[in-house]
Amino acid sequence: MTTAASAAQLVGDSAIVAVEAASVGPDAWARSAAAPGLAAVGRVVDGGPGAAHLLGQRVLAGRFAPCGECDVCRRGGAVVCPTGEALGATRGALGDGHGRLAAPARWLIPLEGPLAVAGAAAAVLGWEAALAYALYARAGVGPREPVVVIGDDAVASLLRQILAAKHASVLDGGAAGPDDDEDAAAVRARLVAAAAAAGHGARPWKVLETTGEAALRARALAIAGPRAVVALAAPPGAAPVTDAAATSAALAREVTIVGVAGAHPDLLTEVAALAVRGELDPVGAAELVPREDLAAAWARRATTRPATALVATFAR
Repeated sequence: MTTAASAAQLVGDSAIVAVEAASVGPDAWARSAAAPGLAAVGRVVDGGPGAAHLLGQRVLAGRFAPCGECDVCRRGGAVVCPTGEALGATRGALGDGHGRLAAPARWLIPLEGPLAVAGAAAAVLGWEAALAYALYARAGVGPREPVVVIGDDAVASLLRQILAAKHASVLDGGAAGPDDDEDAAAVRARLVAAAAAAGHGARPWKVLETTGEAALRARALAIAGPRAVVALAAPPGAAPVTDAAATSAALAREVTIVGVAGAHPDLLTEVAALAVRGELDPVGAAELVPREDLAAAWARRATTRPATALVATFAR
């Protein structure tokens, strides 16, 4: 994604977005407190010739901006493009001090017409909902397939909505938080019983972990049965998988482990469409705070496990 530092980069297909709201995540805050934000919604107010068709439109800017031309991108790896940018690493989606974000027009999704999604909560479509959709897509979940969701954050909530819209059979893998003392063996026994009651028998599960936390990743690997697919949220800054025994045991059961760093920008159109159809609720997944209150809000949430995404808003 272009940076505001170089005037030469504000030509071509670069667009300037007046940010209305941005979804703010813990990894971005830890590394870039001066300019947090992982995805944004706002209106295009300026840009180069390649962005002229977006001028005046309300758009969604997702977290990732790949080059779109390298071999990695051409093979579907846009999220891990070696020359691309992830918002929240060196700069945030809240843009400069005036809430102006430079972004390539190629990856901006107009939220107008058939894809109109009103409100500041639409910012979660560019990160939390997009990550949830990427977990679903990368795991190859099919209709009526048994899926275990592990996590209690906004991504998990949105993922359950997506799976319901796609007619998957969702099993609850728990949160592994301070109030969750259920060990992996107990979780697996409960899930086996739930899968049998739902008529799935011993069919391999898809296990989707949403937080990137080490304890939840270990749980996902520990409960995965033979030939299961485990998709682990792996955004920039996620915790390492430290349970070597669980990893080795999962591999011995021929478990397929998939890391999901985020969603290809092209998937954001489908994410927005789910919201338009009422199959995805960004409002219920967001806590809105004014930009000037962001530091206090983040400090308040730092000692909790919030089930909503934090969205910072600008008064415009």
